[in-house]
Amino acid sequence: MTGNRLLSRQLRKLGLSTGQPPDAASWQALLEVIERTYNGFDQDRYTLERSLEITSEEMRALHQRERTAYDAQLKAIFHALHDLIWLKDPDGIYLACNPEFERFFGASEAQIIGRSDYDFVGRELADLFRANDRRAMANGGPVSNEEWVTYASDGRHVLLETVKTPIVDGDGQLLGVLGIATDITERKQAERQLQQAASVFRHANEAIILTSADGTILDVNPAFTEITGYERAEVLGDNPRLLKSNLQSADFYAGLWRAITQEGRWSGEIWNRRKNGELFVARQTISGIRNEAGEIQRYVGLFSDYTALKEQQLMLERLVETRTQDLQVAKDAAEAANRAKSTFLANMSHELRTPMNGVLGMIGLARRRVSDPLVTDQLGKAEQSAQHLLALLNDILDLSKIEAERLTLENVPLTLEQLKTNLLTLFGHKARSKGLKLRLEAAAGIVHRRFLGDPLRLGQILINLVGNAIKFSEHGEIRVSVHQLEDGPDDCRLRFEVADQGIGIDTASRSRLFAAFEQADGSMTRKYGGTGLGLAISKRLVEMMGGSIGVDSQPGHGSTFWFTIRLRHDHSQPLLPAANPAAMADETELRRRHAGARLLLAEDENICREVMLGLIDDLGFSVDTAVDGEQALTLASQNRYDLILMDMQMPRRNGLDATRAIRSDSPNRHTPILAMTANVFEQDRQACLDAGMNEHLAKPVVPELLYASLLRWLNESKG
Repeated sequence: MTGNRLLSRQLRKLGLSTGQPPDAASWQALLEVIERTYNGFDQDRYTLERSLEITSEEMRALHQRERTAYDAQLKAIFHALHDLIWLKDPDGIYLACNPEFERFFGASEAQIIGRSDYDFVGRELADLFRANDRRAMANGGPVSNEEWVTYASDGRHVLLETVKTPIVDGDGQLLGVLGIATDITERKQAERQLQQAASVFRHANEAIILTSADGTILDVNPAFTEITGYERAEVLGDNPRLLKSNLQSADFYAGLWRAITQEGRWSGEIWNRRKNGELFVARQTISGIRNEAGEIQRYVGLFSDYTALKEQQLMLERLVETRTQDLQVAKDAAEAANRAKSTFLANMSHELRTPMNGVLGMIGLARRRVSDPLVTDQLGKAEQSAQHLLALLNDILDLSKIEAERLTLENVPLTLEQLKTNLLTLFGHKARSKGLKLRLEAAAGIVHRRFLGDPLRLGQILINLVGNAIKFSEHGEIRVSVHQLEDGPDDCRLRFEVADQGIGIDTASRSRLFAAFEQADGSMTRKYGGTGLGLAISKRLVEMMGGSIGVDSQPGHGSTFWFTIRLRHDHSQPLLPAANPAAMADETELRRRHAGARLLLAEDENICREVMLGLIDDLGFSVDTAVDGEQALTLASQNRYDLILMDMQMPRRNGLDATRAIRSDSPNRHTPILAMTANVFEQDRQACLDAGMNEHLAKPVVPELLYASLLRWLNESKG
C-alpha cells in the first residue's frame, strides 16, 4: 500500500491518471524519473556519507587538540605546584611526578618512573610510604598523615603533610594512587609559637591586655583578673580607662600616647585603681602592633603590681638619703680631719725645720770662723748630730705625707749613671772606713740610658738600702746591681738589688721588716740604731713607682734587698752633666761677678735672719732686711733690688701675699724672688710658684744650694 501511494504520487506529478494504465511513453518517462530519482538518491547518499565521514575526522582531530591542550595545561599546573605530586600504580611503581618531587628524591622524572620507593629511600621510610598507599587503596578515598623527610638534593629536613587518593577509571577499576605532600614545617613552628604564646598569655605573672586600635579590650589573661579584680567577661568590649585612677595629669597621658605613636612603645610607672577602688602602682609597658603598611592594628599592654616593691623602694630611698647624709657628715669630718692633719704637718714642718735651720746655720757660721782643731771637730760632731736629727724629721714627715696622700713624685730626666755616682760619693769613704768593698753593677745598655722619674726619691730608696747594708756588715762587700726585666716602647721594668754579707735576718723578723717603726732588733740592748722608718718609706715609694720590694736573707749569711720599679723612656735631648755646687765654686763666682748686688731679705725669725746674713755676708752684697711681709712690700715698692729672699710665714702679711703685691705694682715686678720656707710639701712649692716666686728653697738652707741658686738667678737678672 505504501508503494502504491508512492507510485500514485509520482504518476500525478507526471500528469497521468492513476485510474488508467500508462502507455509505453508514460512508462518510459516514469522509468526515467525513477532512474533520476535513484541516481539522486545515490548522489545524496554519497554526499551524506562523505559529509559524515569528514565530520567524524574533524571531531576526532578537535578532540585530540582539546585533549592535548588539556594535558598540557594539566601538566603545567602539575609541574608549577610547589607541593610534591606523584602517581603510582597499585603495585607502588611510579607513573609520574613533578619537579618538586624530583628534588625530594634527587632524581629526574625519567629516572623515577618505573621504580619504587625502595630504590630511593631507606627501607623503614619506604615501608611507611607503602603502608600509607595500601591504606588509601583499602579506604577507597583520601587518607592523610605527617612525616619528617630529608631532601636528597640539598639535605633539607622538613615536615610533610601527605594526602593519598586512590584513582579509578570509569568502570571503577583501580588505576593507582595519587599523592600530594605539602611542606608544613613553618606552619607547625608558627603553631608551636602560637601555643607557647597562648601558654605564656595564660600563665604569665604579669597582667596582659590586648586591645584594638581604638582601645576596645579584646582579651585579658588570668593575671589581669588577679591583679585588678575584674573578670574577663566584665572587661571584654570595654576600654582600659576603667582602671584609671585620675592621679596622673593630662600631660602624662599625652606623653604616653606620643611615645606609643612615634616610638611604638611606652614604659613606666602608673597609678591604677582596682575594681574594689583600691589604688596600686603598676609598672607597665604598652606596645603598638603594626601591619605591613605600618598602621597600628592592636595594642598590647603588660603590667605588674609594683605597690609592695614601690613601698620598699621609697623606704630604701629614705634610708639611702639618711645614710647619704650620715656619710656626708662623716666625709666632711674626715676631710676636716685630713685638712687638720695637713695643717698640722705643715706647721710641724715649719716649727721643726725653722729651729733646725738656726742650729745648722749657726754651726756652719761658727765652723767658718774658728781655726782650733778641737773646736772644729766638736762643731763637726754637733753638725753630724743635727743632720741625723734632720734626717729623722724628714723621715717622719715623708711617712706622714705618704699616709695623707700628699706626697707626689717628680717626672724629670735621670740616668742610672747619676745614681751610681751619687752612691759612690755618699758611701764610698764610709764603706772603706769599715773595710768593706762597695761595688756597683749595671749593664752598659741601661746605665747610660735616659729615663723619666723621680731621681731624688729613687736615690732615697737606694741610700736607705745601701746605708743599712753598710751598717749591718762587718766584712766582705756591698754589691748594688740593676738589670732590666721588661722593655716596652713607652717604659721599662728594672730590678735593683743591694746584697751584703752581714748579719742576716731571720724569718720572723722579715715578716714585719717593712712596717713603720719596726726593726729586726727592737730590744733595749740592740747594737744598731735607727727608727725603723726607712724601709717603710722605701716600700711606699716603690709602690708609688709601680713596683714591689722584698728581701732574701738567712741569719749569718747576709741579706739581699731587692725592688722593682717602672721608669718611662726619655726621648728628649741628652742630659747635661749634673752641676756640682762645690766643684763649680759658686761662692767664689758670686764674689767675682756679683759683688755689690743689692738684695732684700724678708725673714721674721731672728736666728734664721742672722744665719742668712752670715751666709751671704762674705759675698759682698748690699742687703736690706724686713721682719714681716708688710715691711718687705714697703721696701720693694721704694727700691730696685737684684734679688729678693722671701720667707713664707711672716706676720702682718705672709710671703705669698707680699710676692703677689710686688709682682702687681712695684719696681721689682721682674726681680727674681726665692722662697725660703720650712714648708716642704709639694703644694707649698707649687703655691710659691703660683704666687710669682721663681724658686723654692727648703729650710734648713744648705749653703751650697743657696749659692748655686743665687748665682743662677743673679746671672739671669743681670743678663
